[in-house]
Amino acid sequence: MISQFPYDYMHLVCLGVTRKLLGLWIKEPVQNRCRVGRNVINSISEDLLKYWKFLPFEFTRKYRSLAEMDRWKATEFRQFLLYSGPVVLKNKLPADKYENFLDISVAIYCLSIPFYSTTHCQYAHELLCTFVKDFGKIYSEEMLVYNVHGLSHLADDVAHFGPLDNFSAFPFENFLGKFKSMIRKPNSPIQQIIRRLNETQNFQPVTVKKTDTDKQNGIPKYTHEDGPLPEIIGDFFQFKKFTYRNMKFTATCGDNCVKVGSNVGLIRNILTRKPCNETLVLFEAFNSVTSFFQNPLSSSDLDIYKVSKLSGNFDIAPISEILTKYVMLPYKKNKFVIIPLIHQYNTP
Repeated sequence: MISQFPYDYMHLVCLGVTRKLLGLWIKEPVQNRCRVGRNVINSISEDLLKYWKFLPFEFTRKYRSLAEMDRWKATEFRQFLLYSGPVVLKNKLPADKYENFLDISVAIYCLSIPFYSTTHCQYAHELLCTFVKDFGKIYSEEMLVYNVHGLSHLADDVAHFGPLDNFSAFPFENFLGKFKSMIRKPNSPIQQIIRRLNETQNFQPVTVKKTDTDKQNGIPKYTHEDGPLPEIIGDFFQFKKFTYRNMKFTATCGDNCVKVGSNVGLIRNILTRKPCNETLVLFEAFNSVTSFFQNPLSSSDLDIYKVSKLSGNFDIAPISEILTKYVMLPYKKNKFVIIPLIHQYNTP
């Protein structure tokens, strides 16, 4: 019974501990010394709203301010924990609170990705135990509720069942939206759902199935003539976007930060060379790529970087050389923090 019923991290971590942390910073009485200043909260909210245009296509929900936190969904808490939180809280929270938050953020990041959930599982367990211990010191022992204690067992579940998304409630919650769209009146909802499902099974429209080659090559869409173009001689078709490995790539902010080979940079154009149909990217690398944080480990060990200073030089490469798609968030003037999109590791 104990080993076969794992914790659901959607409720335990996202709707549980992450929401509790934000509540302690925003709503907890001042005398408990958990709350941060109103100016800090407003500054965090302003930065979150600025991140809207930097979020990739794969994020169905955009950031809302902390004033609307009571209406945040689980995916918004997940985005905050894994992507925006480590960036937006830097130099805003007291050092002990920020380091405590970083412990749980790094641990859940490791447990969410198949590779790290194997190599860093024990390390993530130690981080979560450290988080629980320090949480009690920072916010008082009274705050060590069941959700917080449950974190110390989460890595054991990952060791048994694989990365967190293998056994989370997110897919089931997402499917509830499809159920809701099948209900047209308040009476007899179950019967309505059964009828809609039967209609779907009986009606099978003819679709053109994409071949494995199509998925691998990432056929581009929507031509344009705005450039830029490579200096090498040749005729090129220019495109606005393509889909590769179930991810969308464009030359616009949000979906253009990638690692090509050993270089990290931005897609500046999407091309095919005439008459060849191979999809290529025109790529501009960052000159400065450094670790964003050093504790609890170097962020570069997790492929998380602080980047700046675009080279100004364009390289051309086939899309098969794209290794990673990043979420790129502004950090300081002309500097950004890039975090690998976890979706790409959990899709075939």
